[in-house]
Amino acid sequence: MSSLVYFNQGIGSLTSQPLFFYLKETLKLEPSKIMYLSSVITIPWMIKPLYGWLSDAFPLWGYRRKSYMIVSGILGIITALLIGLSPALPLLTLYALLICDALGGAMKDVAMDGIMVEEGRRRNLTGKIQSIQWGSLTLATVITGVAGGYIAERFDYHLSFLLVAIFPAFVATLAFFYKEPPAEHQSLLISLKTIFTNRPLLLAMLFLFLFWFSPSLSVPVQFKIRDELHFSRFAMGTLSTVGAVFSVLGSVWYWKKSQALNIRKWLMISVLVSGISTFAYLYLTPVSIVAYTIIFGIFSMAIQLIVMDFAARICPKGSEATAFALITSVLNFGMFLSNLAGGKLYESIGYTGLVVISGVTTLLCLPLIPLLLVKTEPAAA
Repeated sequence: MSSLVYFNQGIGSLTSQPLFFYLKETLKLEPSKIMYLSSVITIPWMIKPLYGWLSDAFPLWGYRRKSYMIVSGILGIITALLIGLSPALPLLTLYALLICDALGGAMKDVAMDGIMVEEGRRRNLTGKIQSIQWGSLTLATVITGVAGGYIAERFDYHLSFLLVAIFPAFVATLAFFYKEPPAEHQSLLISLKTIFTNRPLLLAMLFLFLFWFSPSLSVPVQFKIRDELHFSRFAMGTLSTVGAVFSVLGSVWYWKKSQALNIRKWLMISVLVSGISTFAYLYLTPVSIVAYTIIFGIFSMAIQLIVMDFAARICPKGSEATAFALITSVLNFGMFLSNLAGGKLYESIGYTGLVVISGVTTLLCLPLIPLLLVKTEPAAA
């Protein structure tokens, strides 16, 4: 089920390219406006602690995880069909529905991550489970890269949403048959106290926020690939698929190595690689962008899994869904601010200045790593 839930998240990116080209070439929106709109969709992901809090302390129909996954699957089906079947939507209505879809996705993600932390820590397999999860997500994006480019070239965003509506139905059905022991209510205050009195956890969340926050380059880079390097829509989709294929290799590497890694050391390497690689985007050619897609595809997935494994390891027992949701919402809040800052900086100082500031910002969280309390010796197999 874990693999299917993350595959469902990945297949959701089928809508990304058709929607991007609709905003860029039909509505003629500027990069900064698209980035601001993109940041709004992340809001439901920033309040994930609320879903985790409810999931941990308030079982729905007697279950802490499966019931929330069923509800979120139904919400995903409804929103995707409404967008896909509506011939023309005002921009405000479209984004209201996208926010509702993100709400369902975040709820489903929290419930699944609660299962991952509980089962993974019991068996010392958090790294391996997340490698499978993120490998499944990335495998889905292998499909959506080319498929999304093809849909953008031949059709429009409506078809992509109609196709995406199928997959939440699979998740809801599988969740219905998932064997979960019934749970009782527990004190919401005790669940929160466990988290907010945990100073090492709070320090770790500060580090993760700073690491995830750097002014975003994603939309400006896409504009350059389209307008200056003259990639077709299908070629851009193919490029996305190539990146996803190599990201799967990154997840395979972490699946094999996760139990033997010194997490603190690899967090340091992750920050250095992320910061330094950002400066590479100062040099963009058709050849270099393909090279970046391949190299960064592998490294970005490895870095993602190192960070998420670290997050799973530091969750306090008994509040797994709440704590992990809080950590990931901190990351999403960093991403939200990243899009806002990227849009503003792009408007004010242009592409080159944005790249430099983004790279420097990433490196600024290095001094926090020695202060993190995390098990650094190799884990027992």
